[in-house]
Amino acid sequence: MTGYLRAGEYQLTVRTLGASAGHLGLRLRSVPLQDEGSLAVGRPVRVRLPARTAARYAFDVPTAGRYRIRSVGPGGAVDCRIEDDAGFPLAPAEAAAAAPCTCRPAAGTCSCCPAPPRPCA
Repeated sequence: MTGYLRAGEYQLTVRTLGASAGHLGLRLRSVPLQDEGSLAVGRPVRVRLPARTAARYAFDVPTAGRYRIRSVGPGGAVDCRIEDDAGFPLAPAEAAAAAPCTCRPAAGTCSCCPAPPRPCA
């Protein structure tokens, strides 16, 4: 679900791990995005967000090419979604702790949406 699903219909496939019986429940909830301004090369940003909200940062891409974005929180790397100016994802939301998110956007304005922190169990 960290891929930030857009409105639409989806198919979900599940399977059990070992012997299992019962029901499966799934609940999706949208969270409002707070515009947190623009990102600039070499200038880190920090934000504290209320519970159940997410941040969106804009950044300019001067020339098409390969870019890396690193999103880090108190617990390490944070998944992020990189979008073009139309909201289309340019990179999956699967940043790894050792590897920043890499994408190849066209010149223009893009946005980065770090994933909201996962709730404690």
